[in-house]
Amino acid sequence: MPSKETKKKEPKTDTTTINGTVAAVTDTAVTIVDSQKAEHTVAVTADTKVTKAGKDATLADVKANDVVAVEAKKGDDNTWTAVRISVT
Repeated sequence: MPSKETKKKEPKTDTTTINGTVAAVTDTAVTIVDSQKAEHTVAVTADTKVTKAGKDATLADVKANDVVAVEAKKGDDNTWTAVRISVT
């Protein structure tokens, strides 16, 4: 008897991780420069989770020149929204 596929259907999420250095921070967005010197501006919402050194933080704790990993989700209008910002 063939086994039933038990793989869970995951909701389609277009997330990517952007690693780089913070160039600018505003109340609504973070601009990151990656290792190829490309700039990425990612929107920030009230749902964005921010951590610094493994502890909960706020967007106010993110400063220019901080090294970050940003997990971002692509929206319908091709803009990126930060799901998680990790300051290392």
